[in-house]
Amino acid sequence: IITGSTMTSAKQMPPWSIVVSEMQTQGRGRHGKTWIGNLGGLWITFKINTTPQVTQVLSIAIPVLLVRMLRDKLGINVEIKWPNDIIFGDKKIAGILLEGEYKESVMVTYIGIGINVNNDPPLEVAESIKNIVGHLIPRNRILSYLSGWIGRLDRLAGRPDELRMEYMEHLSTLGRKVIAMTSSGEIQGIAKDVTEYGELIIENESGSHRLSSGEILRLRHAE
Repeated sequence: IITGSTMTSAKQMPPWSIVVSEMQTQGRGRHGKTWIGNLGGLWITFKINTTPQVTQVLSIAIPVLLVRMLRDKLGINVEIKWPNDIIFGDKKIAGILLEGEYKESVMVTYIGIGINVNNDPPLEVAESIKNIVGHLIPRNRILSYLSGWIGRLDRLAGRPDELRMEYMEHLSTLGRKVIAMTSSGEIQGIAKDVTEYGELIIENESGSHRLSSGEILRLRHAE
C-alpha cells in the first residue's frame, strides 16, 4: 500500500486503528520536516485513546519500546538521540512522531513510527536494519511486537520512574555538549538530565534551561 502519510490517513480512521504503508510519498517528522519513506521500510501510525497518565509518558515510552525490540530481538545496540530518534552510531534507524487531539473529553493519540528495515535510506545520516545485520528482516515480526505493546502502554506508564531510568540508560545525548535551535534562538550547553515528561535540561554559564520537544526545533550533538 502506498500512502501520502500514515498520520494523515489515520485521521480518517476510528480509534484503535493501525495504518501501515509500504511507501510514503508525503511522510513527515517533527516540526513539519520531511520523512523519506521508501520501499522496504516500515511506516506505521497507531491511533489509540489514551489516559492522561499514558499521554504524559509517551515521548519516553515509545523510544524505549523500539530500543527493547532492536536490542533484545535483533541484537542491535541502538541508542536514543533526544527526544526520540533511534540511532546506531550516529545514523538514524527510526523516528517517532506523536500527535493528539481531544474528542468528547477523550484524548485521541496518533503514534507515528518510521523504521528503516529493509530499505536503502537515501540520506547519509540514516541507516537500515538490513544493512547493519546483513540480511532481510521480516517486517511483520516488528509490527507484531509493537502492536502488542501499544495495547499495554498503561503497564509502562504505571512505573514512570523505571521507564525514565531505562530511557536515560540508552540516551546518547546525555552528558554531551549540544546545540539546540529554538524559535527564539540558539542554546548551547551540556545535556544534563531529562524530566519525567521527557523535557531536556541543558546547563550552560547562564544557568539551567528546561526545554520540551515542542520548543526545540532541532538538536545537534556538538561533540
